[in-house]
Amino acid sequence: MKYAILLLTLLISGATASQTIDVPTKRFDEGAQLAKELCSSCHANAGVGDFMTYPIISGQNRMYLIKQLEDFKTGSRSHIYMNTVAKKLTPTQIQDVANFYACSGFLSVNQPGCQKDPTKPLDDVK
Repeated sequence: MKYAILLLTLLISGATASQTIDVPTKRFDEGAQLAKELCSSCHANAGVGDFMTYPIISGQNRMYLIKQLEDFKTGSRSHIYMNTVAKKLTPTQIQDVANFYACSGFLSVNQPGCQKDPTKPLDDVK
């Protein structure tokens, strides 16, 4: 039951996201590569691994993902694997991975503005 409530909470938080995410292709691709290298062994390539063990992060709220990764990086949140992974990431890489997962998968339709736009500079990514 605990996992069903967690899953429902994740789905709702992704469905209510209202920020615009215009991700330049280069940044999106870098996020995809980082996700493949660092995240896919637990969260699977699409960010939907075994949700009984690992949370679904595909289509998740971008700011939520950034906050969680920052907390793992600083040690504010503790997890034996996530702390190690997050400490390897620069702030830009954290944004890249969060952008990739926020704009990927079946929940990304709930993320307005998820698109790869190579005409916009990185500074326009909000």
